[in-house]
Amino acid sequence: MGLLALLLICTSGAEQNSREKTPVEVSGSVQSAFSSGRKGGRRETGERFNRSEITLTYGHWTAKASTWNYVFCDWHDLDETYLQYSKGNTTAKLGRLRLPVGQSTWDDQWYSIFVFLPSIEASTYRNQKLLERTSVGVQADQSYGNSKLQIALTSDENEQNRVLASNLKRLSARYSIYSNGRVYGISGFTSLDSGFPEHLVVADIRATLPHFILRASALQHKFTGGETTGWFVEGSHRPKNWQDVTLAVRWDVLKQKSGRSELFTLGSKIRLPLDTDLMINYSAGPSINTAMLGGGWAFGLSKTIRF
Repeated sequence: MGLLALLLICTSGAEQNSREKTPVEVSGSVQSAFSSGRKGGRRETGERFNRSEITLTYGHWTAKASTWNYVFCDWHDLDETYLQYSKGNTTAKLGRLRLPVGQSTWDDQWYSIFVFLPSIEASTYRNQKLLERTSVGVQADQSYGNSKLQIALTSDENEQNRVLASNLKRLSARYSIYSNGRVYGISGFTSLDSGFPEHLVVADIRATLPHFILRASALQHKFTGGETTGWFVEGSHRPKNWQDVTLAVRWDVLKQKSGRSELFTLGSKIRLPLDTDLMINYSAGPSINTAMLGGGWAFGLSKTIRF
């Protein structure tokens, strides 16, 4: 609410000094997802997550507020909630934002063909997921032709339901290049707190071809007392003239001190009427008993209402 109030103050002042009134654009969505699949040693069926978001845009300013309830892990929190200023090839954000590390957009994580995230994106440290989470702080993005540099200074704490950071002890950065339908990225973060040394590096690629999308990512995470490494490779295919069906395959590996997890997943996504999607997955692998999420059959159903 504080960010939305700040936006209204800024925009009302700009309107008084402008001869032409710029309209405020409003958009948003409400999303729900259900799933049935293996979590650890048991199978769970029910709500997976609920999420709502609203975005206000006025000239160069954008204010976004979103919240989600991740029922599958009994977790609720603010999602991306920030005030943003953009001009030309430069963007600055303040608030709760998704770290510029890896392929970390909401669509990549929650609207793919797969019911569950790759193991490296579900891996945690100090009660925080390494990749698929938001952090509180500031971020600046700068585009240079086909390349983009993103830098963020954020808190290294959980900061649940907060939009202003209690500390700025984590430095994150991502550099990406777009060329001929491919995006190459290198990113990571490091702790500025000498008491909790932590370093993460991610290399990724995304290639878009006619009827195909290929994604791959590799991660190395070092911290006091341990190290996590892993990777995933996945490809999706929408057969010609099959506008509502997408097929996919994924191989993901996670290696930690506690052991190695390796999964092969075949998936399909069927677009149903009223902006509803059905996902059907089957996972197997040599170390399926140590996988955090997935194994055997898994099903997902998601519904989105946009405005």
